[in-house]
Amino acid sequence: MHSMAKIPALFLLTAFFTTQSQAITVDEAYRAIPHNRTVFDAQLSALPAAQSKVLDQLFELCDRGVVLRVEGLQALQSNSGDLRLVSSRYDALARDLSALAASAEIEPARALVLQAVRLHQQYFETIERAKAAGRSVEVAYRQNPVVKQASQKLISAYSVLMKSFPKEPSNNRQALCALDFL
Repeated sequence: MHSMAKIPALFLLTAFFTTQSQAITVDEAYRAIPHNRTVFDAQLSALPAAQSKVLDQLFELCDRGVVLRVEGLQALQSNSGDLRLVSSRYDALARDLSALAASAEIEPARALVLQAVRLHQQYFETIERAKAAGRSVEVAYRQNPVVKQASQKLISAYSVLMKSFPKEPSNNRQALCALDFL
C-alpha cells in the first residue's frame, strides 16, 4: 500500500493546471499525485456480476475523490480557486457514495471511503473558513491530522476489500491499492 507521504509538494500541482475553473480529468489528477491509475475491470472479475458492478462504481467514485483532492490542493496553492465549489462537489460525491447499494462484503469499505471523503472535505472547509476570517493559513496537507485520519480510513477500506476478495485478478487487486490516493 502506498502512503500519502509520497504526494509531491503542492507547488508541483500548478505545473499541471492553469486555473481552478478548468475541469481536470481523472488521468490528469493521477499524474498530479503522481500515481499510475489502475482501472478495476469488471469483466476480469471472478465475482458475481452484481458485486463487480458495485466495486466498479465504488472505484469510479474514488476517482472523483482523487480529482476533487487535486482540485482542492490546486485552489489552495494558487489562492485563486474557490474552495466552496470544491466543498459542494464533495457534498455531491458523499451523496453518491451514500446512495451506493453495497453488498455485505463491500459495505464496510464503502462506509470507510465515505468517512474519508468527509474528512477531506472538512480539511478544505477549515482552510476556507480561516482564509475568509483573514487568518494566515498553514496548508500542511500531508501532516494535517484530519488528512492522516482520512488516509487511515482508506487504508482500512483497502484492507477490507483485499480480505473480502482475495481471488480477484492482479489488475483488480492493484486497482484496490489506489484507495489511499483519494
